[in-house]
Amino acid sequence: MMYMRTRREAVSVLCMALWLSNRLCYACQCPPIAHPQVAYCTSPLVVKAKIINSLSGFYGRFYDNTFYDNKSGGLTKFRERDDKLTLDTYVVRVKTVYKGRVSKQKRKHFKLFASSEENTSCAVDLKKNHTYILTGEQTPNGGMDISSCNWYKEWKKLSATQRRGFRSKYKSSCECQVVNCEDSKCHRRGHTKRCVIKDTVRGECQSQHSVCKASRTHGKCRWKPSKDLRQCYLATSSSPQNN
Repeated sequence: MMYMRTRREAVSVLCMALWLSNRLCYACQCPPIAHPQVAYCTSPLVVKAKIINSLSGFYGRFYDNTFYDNKSGGLTKFRERDDKLTLDTYVVRVKTVYKGRVSKQKRKHFKLFASSEENTSCAVDLKKNHTYILTGEQTPNGGMDISSCNWYKEWKKLSATQRRGFRSKYKSSCECQVVNCEDSKCHRRGHTKRCVIKDTVRGECQSQHSVCKASRTHGKCRWKPSKDLRQCYLATSSSPQNN
């Protein structure tokens, strides 16, 4: 029995080592996510969670095939030997799982691994006692991995449309693709399953107040109109057009 437990622990540590190795090779050089719908549809894990505690400032070391924290000796936070990347550990309380799976046992004490401020290109800024929408990857030990390449935002700052989106609307619209493009080639007739963001100003309105949704009649993807979207267009002197 002890052998089996030791073996499982060894496999778990090996998985974490492979995950971290891949994480270290990953440079946070990525284009901005066009729309929260894209973040939902492309992320394996999407949760609403409250930040309970942060272990920022603790540094780990890779030693003897095991990750140790310099102070506690636990698997809490890791630093690669040559200091290329530091991962902060957050303890969060998962309130809602919108995509993916988090066991009920882990929801009250869920581990979130995020790039620290030392890695300026990857840094994630999460504040204690604040609630966020988080999108990211599941780690081998059942936690969550997030960097600046992932979409995250404080829950209270989400628009009504974005909240409805994460609750259900984005899930039912993942067949549609949202793309950033100012080129006329993006508007060819053959692209029936995409919504185009033509410019930054228009894109902000669409991100806040619209969902790219397939029509029930002809199946083509279009920006869903709304009163808030029209008001946003008017406020920014941008004329509303379906793409």
